[in-house]
Amino acid sequence: QDFSESDLRCCKAFQWLREKNLGFCARLLDSCGLLEQLHLIRESPQKLDKVGLPYRCCQLLLATAEKDALSKDTFAPKLEEVPAGWEQNTSRHLNLQYFQKEGQMQWEWPLPVNLVPWRNDGGVDGSTSEQWQQQDEDHAIPEAKHFAPDPSSSVTALDDCPYKEGSRCLLCLEDFDDEHESSSMHGQHMKFWKQITDRMAMLCLDLEKLPQDGYRQMGLASAWRGELWQALRVSPAPPKSVLAPFWQRVVLRHLAPADSTSKNDRETAAGLQALLKEALKAARGAGNESQETSQEKAEKDISAAVASLDKRVSGLTNISITPAVAALKDLRLTVISSSLYSSDTRSDILDHALKALRQAEAAIEQFCSQPAFHVVVQSWLEEKRLESCLPLLSHRGVLTAIAKGEAVKADAAHGLPTHFSETLSEAWHSEGALRLLRPRRSPPDDWELVFSRSVGLFYYCHKTIDGRAQWPYPALAENETKGSLAKVPNILDEWTRGKPVAGNALYAEIASKGEPICLLCKGQGLEHFASAGHSENIAIWSSIQSRLSEVEHGLNVQLTLVTSASSLTSFEMAALTKAWLHEIQHTTLEPADSDDARKQQVSRVFWHLLLAPWSQKATQLVQVQQELNRALTMAGLQEPKWSELEWQARVPPQPHVDFPWPRVSKLKLPQSTPSEVYDALSAQALKSEGITAKADGTLWCTYCDKAVKQLSAHLNRIFPEAMQHIENGIAVKAVVAKLKSEGHQMRCEGLVLSKRRFHCSLCNTSGNWKWICDHRSAPSHRDAYNVFLQSSSPAAAQVQINNKKFKEAELVAWKKAMAMDQAMDKD
Repeated sequence: QDFSESDLRCCKAFQWLREKNLGFCARLLDSCGLLEQLHLIRESPQKLDKVGLPYRCCQLLLATAEKDALSKDTFAPKLEEVPAGWEQNTSRHLNLQYFQKEGQMQWEWPLPVNLVPWRNDGGVDGSTSEQWQQQDEDHAIPEAKHFAPDPSSSVTALDDCPYKEGSRCLLCLEDFDDEHESSSMHGQHMKFWKQITDRMAMLCLDLEKLPQDGYRQMGLASAWRGELWQALRVSPAPPKSVLAPFWQRVVLRHLAPADSTSKNDRETAAGLQALLKEALKAARGAGNESQETSQEKAEKDISAAVASLDKRVSGLTNISITPAVAALKDLRLTVISSSLYSSDTRSDILDHALKALRQAEAAIEQFCSQPAFHVVVQSWLEEKRLESCLPLLSHRGVLTAIAKGEAVKADAAHGLPTHFSETLSEAWHSEGALRLLRPRRSPPDDWELVFSRSVGLFYYCHKTIDGRAQWPYPALAENETKGSLAKVPNILDEWTRGKPVAGNALYAEIASKGEPICLLCKGQGLEHFASAGHSENIAIWSSIQSRLSEVEHGLNVQLTLVTSASSLTSFEMAALTKAWLHEIQHTTLEPADSDDARKQQVSRVFWHLLLAPWSQKATQLVQVQQELNRALTMAGLQEPKWSELEWQARVPPQPHVDFPWPRVSKLKLPQSTPSEVYDALSAQALKSEGITAKADGTLWCTYCDKAVKQLSAHLNRIFPEAMQHIENGIAVKAVVAKLKSEGHQMRCEGLVLSKRRFHCSLCNTSGNWKWICDHRSAPSHRDAYNVFLQSSSPAAAQVQINNKKFKEAELVAWKKAMAMDQAMDKD
């Protein structure tokens, strides 16, 4: 199967590389066994370390592989891509799949028509990439072919000036004489010539990063030639009249495939560098740069640039990174323009400068990638609910140690909650989860990677009009703000509140009419405090209190240790305070992510009643400890002693306020009545049908609980709407009749009518007032009522006392409220 898919995978990978302008790297990747399995570089970036790709290509390849989420399936064959005419069959003898077309059979997957073959007609792997590169060059500079020297001539036979052919200037296409040499047009072209020469020198300098001894890989020259082609054409791009002779008479003259007698192997790092340096000498020799500085001055300039760079790179910060990059650029320019770099012999000064360059590049790259590593660590910490300790870990050098593969200090988790320390200690050991993390390579949204050829490193540019740019990964500032406490919806703001009972549980309040309110359950009435649902919420409340008591114990222990450690800085104390506040919030809201709405509600009430008022203001760890201790003390307060409160008879619901009251008389009109008659009905006549006018003038039917748009359609029986209205009126009258006969008993079962809604304090539920009878007869309510009758809680006992004490007074008031039918009909 691997063999049958190999060619197709290579073709798809090559197409993907071409889309990223990295097609010239394909042959080198293929020779290292990575083209067919390109997804492996995302999982193991170190696989590219010894491939020999140019630095820009290597980093860009890793970033795009991460952004595109390369996987094994990315380049996998798909049946829908098989060209028309091909069929997939299975060999009965081998149990393997093959493809057949008009008598032709093959084991390999046929290539889709839109893919470029990875092998040429001769069957040579990767030659397609070089052909594609050549086509790209020919397309960009089609007139360049007449600039190419005779391939049979040797390098030494070439004119000393690559842009001169006899007495003609190939840059300006004019005769070369003293007047032309001093012309502004020639001077401008020579500036471009020097510019692209320096770019080639920079690339030659980057080639120094590869191992020089014994490193050989097929496709190496192709990759670096393609990178040089890209480098020469970046903005500001030279005109074709300059690029063409430079490319044909300087670059290809030295980098084109050499014969067997060449002393420099273009597929080795050392040989390729030697060829590039020869090309560099040829280009500079043509540039009238014969006035080279003395060796003494060159050494002095390089030494000064190295000293400046060493000073700038030491102790990098967000402020000093820009001067450090400028010093790095200055040393690179000093090296490539020095006569020492063009010399055939290497000096100690130059070797020292190249070593300083490599060290500075590594230091700057590590500093700029730290925020990218922080982002990855932040994501991991958020999964473990440890994100609040990121500033402390960064301050104590934990992230730097992990990024460098070094051991973490033993006291790195000092002062943190116990489970923080345990999780982190396990994660940062030699094979822990944190050791497996790598810095994010792809930039955040709205940012893009841009390579600086003069510096040899990437920077980040924002995709806006102003094009804001920076060297460090652009996520540190926004991720530092993630340490604040999460916002918890305050459901108490939406509920009816009363007055708290001093010295008792904060969730129990007394309403203006003397009825107790439960903030824990959003319930009302003394019966609610004796319900099973309330008892379950109390159990959840107690579990939160128990978990926080364990947190308090750990906080007391760590506070004692932290207080005795005088070496802790103010930043560490502030970071520890934030971490413990997060631990308190996570512990309180632990079930908030579950599907249990009851647990969510209780945990949020607990948070806003006891913890939220001070959590945003606490700035010291000792303050957190004191406030948590006070909160847990208040959480343990008992519910009010119901027998000691003053109770009074309950007020019955009011008709037309808490529920609609149907009239005994009703409207009687024949079906032939015109619509104008219905529109002219008086307010009294409409009331007999349960229709009233609102303040804005619209009509509302209390039987149907909806607005009336057309009276005739709502009242005339020939319309379906009117028939539904009649059914609703009958239902309303049935419910009101039940209220007259059994309403007082409903009240004793915890059922209350208020503002045309019923509320059940035993079941802690509510709904449209018309559903009160249905709810009362529901099995769930009957079970809740039976539990209430068997309850021995103080609330249940007080309910029984109140029922006996106010039975007569409440019954009289109820009957009086229900005896309104005659009075209403007289109005």
